Formats: sequence, C-alpha cells, structure tokens
Amino acid sequence: KVDDVLQISSVLIQLNLKRQSCPPNNLCVAKDAFVSLTQFFSVLEKRFNIIKATIPQTDIQGKLYSWIQLILTPLFVQLKRELNSSLSKSFFKGTDVTRYISVSDIGLHNMIWHERQLYMIDFEYAGWDDISKLLCDLTLQPNFVFNHYLQSVLLDSIQASKIVSGNHWKDRYFFLKPYIRFK
Repeated sequence: KVDDVLQISSVLIQLNLKRQSCPPNNLCVAKDAFVSLTQFFSVLEKRFNIIKATIPQTDIQGKLYSWIQLILTPLFVQLKRELNSSLSKSFFKGTDVTRYISVSDIGLHNMIWHERQLYMIDFEYAGWDDISKLLCDLTLQPNFVFNHYLQSVLLDSIQASKIVSGNHWKDRYFFLKPYIRFK
C-alpha cells in the first residue's frame, strides 16, 4: 500500500511540476474545484438541501431520511458554525489556492496499474484546483482506505516535492477534510 500511495503521489507531483515550467493556458477550473471557502460551502449547502427536501417513498428511504435528520443535519449545522468562525484563517489567503492541476475525479476507479506503473484515466473533470482539496478527495475515497500512516506518507511526499511551499496547503487539507467527507 505504501508503494501505491507513493506512485499516486508521484503522478500528481509530475503533473504539477510541468505546470510550473509550461502552464497550460487553456485549462479551465476543475469541476467542483475549491475556489473559496464560501463558494465551496454554498455548493455543499445546496446539495444538502436537495437531499433534505427529498420525500421518502420506501421504508429504506424513510430510514435514510431519519438518519439525515438525526445525524447529518446537526453535523451540518456544526460545520457551518465552524466555517463562519474560520473565514479569516490565514491558510485560505495564499496564492496557491486553485493553482494546481487536478484530475478532479481522483480514485482507484480512474487508475490503471500496468507492470507496476500507475496510469490515471478519465480527465473529464480535470482542471485547476486546490492541492488540499484534491488530496482530501483522494484520501476519502471509499475504495482505497487511507489510514493515518498512509495519509502521512502521502502528505510528506507532497511536502518534500517542489510543487508546494510552506504549510498553508496542509493546514487547509486538515481543515477541509470534514467538509469534503460530508460532501
């Protein structure tokens, strides 16, 4: 698993090292990119309101609806409260937000392993995004469990590369993770 994480990290690093020497001029912002905290939460809130407004048709949908009301709604309110108190955090003011090339729909379902080499496929939603949000998307994929050790391997690998500087991106990663998990 560590080798897999390092392979994934290497692909992301190589992709973004190229952006520094030869930035793609016609690359759009990635689908669901993290542009700002308020924009991101607005999208999250719209999605959540659609789910909450759904009227259950079956018994299982009724149980799911109850779970949403009892568990997710209080969690969402808590996240919103924390968000409002965090808008001025310094790690959201860096110039590196949305300055990374992202495959956006990242996960094992869009990777092919051939002869110990990783190939990413499906760049349909690719574009500029925040490295912190991209790494949250990756580490929260249900098909590839990132325990604390594997998460550390990934983050340390990115930190050691030349694609990031400082720790603002890592602070954003840990801050955004509960929001991305909720999404």
